[in-house]
Amino acid sequence: MPSCTSRDLAKSRAFYVDLIGFIVSDEDKDTIYLRGVAEGCHHSLVLKRAAAPEAERVGMRCFTEEDLEKAKHYFEKAGLPEQWVERPYQGRTLHVSRCAGMLRLDTRPVLHTGEPLHRGQAA
Repeated sequence: MPSCTSRDLAKSRAFYVDLIGFIVSDEDKDTIYLRGVAEGCHHSLVLKRAAAPEAERVGMRCFTEEDLEKAKHYFEKAGLPEQWVERPYQGRTLHVSRCAGMLRLDTRPVLHTGEPLHRGQAA
């Protein structure tokens, strides 16, 4: 999933949660995991504390193990360095250099069918 760094997590949290309307799935003093109201996965964006802001990586989701294996073989054939990595709240995750990572996340119930959680900017 996309991963970005921020010098000020409190300001980033306020922007993504209070203005944009993302939901916090989990957080600690150095990391915030966010997802949209209609998303069934644990997170779709990770914000991490760092000295300088940057987009660390862009990600794509694969919903089946078969699709993930196909992606791995594709990148191997293309000669791009790839490796399996462990990331919190994610299933098998494939990182590929010079390319977006492929992963499959643990699923969660979608949130738009229950109690209203959206707290973003009013229209």
